[in-house]
Amino acid sequence: MKKILLIALGTVAIMTGCKTLPAPGTANMSNPAADYCVQHGGTHKIITNKDGSQAGVCQFNNGSQCDAWAFKRGNCSPENNAPIVY
Repeated sequence: MKKILLIALGTVAIMTGCKTLPAPGTANMSNPAADYCVQHGGTHKIITNKDGSQAGVCQFNNGSQCDAWAFKRGNCSPENNAPIVY
């Protein structure tokens, strides 16, 4: 009887170890700089620079734009911004 119990417990332990885990989902996190841009009336867009790198830009209603992270940090505003070089 003990043998059968040990075999049954061993089988359950092995089967539990073989259980496949579900594939992890993708994180559904947004970009804080993009969110800040939109919350302050801007439009966030991704630009591709001449060297192939990409950056987030906040486009304002007056036509000016800032680097999205510079705007979030307070280094740039719709009234006071530096030109963005693509």
